[in-house]
Amino acid sequence: MIRNKFYPNKSKCLMAFLKSVFYVFMIFSSVIVSMSEAKGQEKSAVIEEKELIGSWELDYEKWRNDLEQGKMERLNKKGAELNAKVKELYKNRTYIFNDDGSFELFISSGQSLRGTWVLSQRGKSIELLYPSGNKDSLKLISKNGLRLRLKSEGQNADKLLLSELYLIKK
Repeated sequence: MIRNKFYPNKSKCLMAFLKSVFYVFMIFSSVIVSMSEAKGQEKSAVIEEKELIGSWELDYEKWRNDLEQGKMERLNKKGAELNAKVKELYKNRTYIFNDDGSFELFISSGQSLRGTWVLSQRGKSIELLYPSGNKDSLKLISKNGLRLRLKSEGQNADKLLLSELYLIKK
C-alpha cells in the first residue's frame, strides 16, 4: 500500500474535515433560527381591544423622519408652502378608539371623522369603517409599550403619503 506523503492518516483528516463541516452547519443553523425568531416576533405583533381603547396621537416627527425616500422627494418638490400644509394637517392628528367600537379622528384643522372600528386577523389588523362606506385597513407592524406602528393596506396604500402611522397613546 502506498501512503500519500501529504495525508499520512486519511481517517484523521476526514474526521477533522467532517468536524469542521458540522461546526459550520451548527453556526449557520443557529443564525437562521435566530433570524426567523426575530421575524416571527415582528409578524406576531398583536393588540387586544382593551389596549387599543383610548386616545392615540400621531408621532409626526417619527413619521416624517421615516418617510420613504420617493415620497420625501415628492413632498420636497412641492415646496415649503405644501410642506407647511402637510405639517398642519398631520401634526396633532389624534385617533380616539372607544370601547363601544366607535372611533373619532381629529385633524389639526379642527375637523373630525367618525366611524366604527374592529380588530381583525386576531388583533393583527384594525379595520376603520366610515359612514360614507369607505374602509381603511391598518396592519399592526409593531407594538412597543404605548407606541403602535401601523401600515395602510389596500390597492392604493403605497400611493398614500401617510401609508404608515406611528401612534403614541396619550
